[in-house]
Amino acid sequence: MFHHTEKLENYQPPASNIFHPRLAWMLYYKQVQSVAKVCEKFCISRKTFYKWWNRYYKSGYSQNSLIDESRKPHTSPLATPKYIVKKIIEAKLLTGYGQRRLRNYLIENHNINLSEHTIWKLLKQNLVNAELSLDNTPDIHLIKQPGEMK
Repeated sequence: MFHHTEKLENYQPPASNIFHPRLAWMLYYKQVQSVAKVCEKFCISRKTFYKWWNRYYKSGYSQNSLIDESRKPHTSPLATPKYIVKKIIEAKLLTGYGQRRLRNYLIENHNINLSEHTIWKLLKQNLVNAELSLDNTPDIHLIKQPGEMK
């Protein structure tokens, strides 16, 4: 029985500029026209081969289709809108409150109702960069601080 590396050493791809190892699977399949032989030679399952073959075929035989795609979601529909995150950061910088008092402040002054944990999480994620980027923001001074005279 041959080992995985021995099979790869014996294979000479027809093209000299292999873009991705999966391209070798496709080129070898075009030569032998047998999925079983490709799977045996490269020690992959039929399911794996067909996954990549279908992607390669649908792209018009583009080598770029053989690259792994990101699994990151394209959207985050439940994410807190950026304008609310900005208001939270501005309120934190102006008042210095923690998440508990900041929650009450946001409800009373901006009609923003978020949980304390969400406020804490958003501050943790954004406050480091906010101190640098919000220094020159003109609308920060428009928000009145608690206890300020009208």
